[in-house]
Amino acid sequence: MRRRLSILLADSAGASVIELALAFPLLMFLLLGAVDYAVAIAAKLKLEQAVNKVIEEALVVGAGSNDYDYLKQEVATASGLPLTSVTETKWLECDGVAQSSWNGSCSSTAIISRYISLSVTGTFTPPFDYGSFARRYGATGMSSMTITGSSRIRVQ
Repeated sequence: MRRRLSILLADSAGASVIELALAFPLLMFLLLGAVDYAVAIAAKLKLEQAVNKVIEEALVVGAGSNDYDYLKQEVATASGLPLTSVTETKWLECDGVAQSSWNGSCSSTAIISRYISLSVTGTFTPPFDYGSFARRYGATGMSSMTITGSSRIRVQ
């Protein structure tokens, strides 16, 4: 009996399989998390590229114009999101001080600056559902998250 027990304890033929079985779930969880993170970053970059594309068009097409009302629709079209997810902010600065009206004027000696800020907000849902595993360890809110792409430009 003692001899059989010593032979069994000395046998290491299945040790690597057992080690893999213990490490595999953790490795897969890390891999899936990295994929989720990469896909989220790609979705955020897509929104930022949509806003930047429209800002570049505003520089080229709208040079010398005060009509930038089309930009909000362009961002919605480029991002593939509804118009309600796009925010446009315009402001005028006289010598670095923000004014209440975009169409206002500054004194003749003031440095005039007009800015436009565009922001688009979307929802990202991770491709993998961690379900009970995530809830078991107290993770909440993994179903979706808000991502934003934004940019601003000085037009005058």
